[in-house]
Amino acid sequence: MFLNFSVLHNLVEPKKTYLIQRLRQPTGNAILPYSFGGNSGGLSDEALAKLTPIWTFDNMGSSGFELGAVPHSLDEIVNYSVSGNASKGKIILQKDVYYICHEDLATYVRTTIRQLARNESKLKLESSCLLKPSLENDEYCKNIVGWLELNNHFLFFTDETMYRRSLEMLGLKTIK
Repeated sequence: MFLNFSVLHNLVEPKKTYLIQRLRQPTGNAILPYSFGGNSGGLSDEALAKLTPIWTFDNMGSSGFELGAVPHSLDEIVNYSVSGNASKGKIILQKDVYYICHEDLATYVRTTIRQLARNESKLKLESSCLLKPSLENDEYCKNIVGWLELNNHFLFFTDETMYRRSLEMLGLKTIK
């Protein structure tokens, strides 16, 4: 009798985190700070309509965020959410940090968020994610309350409303 190893082949292995899109409180307008790939950064009108009440994208100042990485990552999040492979949770730091990720990456995601809160320079990000100053109520970062990690396709938030709206958009139930 042979063992079934197929579960091992389905595990998602984390990639190096280096692109994290900052998300601001929603403004009610579909503001996209992308200059490449059209003014939508590759997002469809339907996607923009769903995202506009949830968040506004912050200008990251790097073309790595403009070449379809955002819509690709959002597609990946939708795919694992719809297929029942999403994990969600809360990390207690200076503020609560809520996350949505692939279930196979939950430990990696929690570790990465804690590292970002301590010292993001160790991760050598393309652009600063500003989680630590956001947690410390820095005036410049007061509206930066969400993040979309583009390499491993996960979301995290310090704003519970943005988190809950994201869960609703993805068809996931909220945490009690």
